Amino acid sequence: MSSYPNTLITNAGLDLIAEANAQGEALIFTKVKLGDGSLPEGQSIQTMTALISPKLESELTSGSVKNGQAKLRFSVENSGLDEGFFAREVGVFAKVGEEGTETLYAYTNGGNYVDYIPNKDVPIDAQIMDVYIVTGNAATVQIQVDSAAYATVLDLEEHNTGSDSHADLLHLRKPSTVYAVGDIAYSPQLPSWARLECVKAGTTDGGDLPITSVSAGGVLLSDGSVLWIIDDVRDCTPVGAVRGSLYLAAGYIISDGSTVDRADYPRLVRLADINNLWTNDPTNNEGLFGVGDGSTTMVLPNWVDKFEQYANTAGASVEAGLPNIKGAAQYNFSQMGRGTVDTDGAISVYDNPNNRAAQTGSGSGYATIDFDASRYNSIYSDSVTTVQPPANKLLPILRY
Repeated sequence: MSSYPNTLITNAGLDLIAEANAQGEALIFTKVKLGDGSLPEGQSIQTMTALISPKLESELTSGSVKNGQAKLRFSVENSGLDEGFFAREVGVFAKVGEEGTETLYAYTNGGNYVDYIPNKDVPIDAQIMDVYIVTGNAATVQIQVDSAAYATVLDLEEHNTGSDSHADLLHLRKPSTVYAVGDIAYSPQLPSWARLECVKAGTTDGGDLPITSVSAGGVLLSDGSVLWIIDDVRDCTPVGAVRGSLYLAAGYIISDGSTVDRADYPRLVRLADINNLWTNDPTNNEGLFGVGDGSTTMVLPNWVDKFEQYANTAGASVEAGLPNIKGAAQYNFSQMGRGTVDTDGAISVYDNPNNRAAQTGSGSGYATIDFDASRYNSIYSDSVTTVQPPANKLLPILRY
């Protein structure tokens, strides 16, 4: 296996960087040449303008530029090689702009620690080689890839595992990018269950997402002038929905009528704005959001000790109550002492022989007055013993 020392930029390469910046044009890497020349003792690589003994030329198949360094990938094969050689020399060529002249930009020489490339009579599989070079302060760097080049398995593996591959398709969060409220983004810095939703429009920071770790959703995160909230995608409860829970889950707040800061719950504020869910009277509209001080605070809906009631309008409070129970009894009598009892509503009279005896003027009699609420309203029944059904208490939690 070949072993090469670091690739050094030639003086001509430094001149290319200066020329590219001065002319406002791109520094374009074009090809790699291999040779079998031995570097003479005392030879300065910086002053070189060509390979000592060039033998093979390779077009670039792919490459990348990041943080002042370029990675150039090229393929070495011998289908057109008439004479085998030891690949001691590696020279990288570049130019300024499309019309520029190709110049030896960087060079390295592996001496005796290199592989032999046989001639075309001994076919070999294409060998993939990477060379790393410094691009310095070049403002714009491009890599000229051969249009006939194919993607290698290594290229595809690196592409598929790259954190920025298919960034648009995957909606990955991008640095120095404008986001609007409601935009969704993802980041490889977050757990697989997490996503970002923009709750304050702005431009993201120029670097990575400014976070080291996250263990739960509902966290607000400042990123440049953008404000994100981290959501747990495993929870499909809509923002603003109230549900019962045995515990206070991440991303929720207890909906108990508390006064809170609007800045802590930007999605609830936006929800109330869009759907007109504000009220100036939270006492009588406990299902809505109280306006608070109108700018910095608001009052949460109060669902403590409340049941749901579906209606044509939402938010109004309904006081507990039962229908009134009415009844009356009237005793009618004559001068003879005989009488009758008339009733209505929930009141009734049990008649008996003694009562009839009293009406004939002999013996004694009485009437039993009975109260039965079911006569007034069928909501009352012998099978019901309480107006409170069996229940298990839960916390009313509100998704924010």
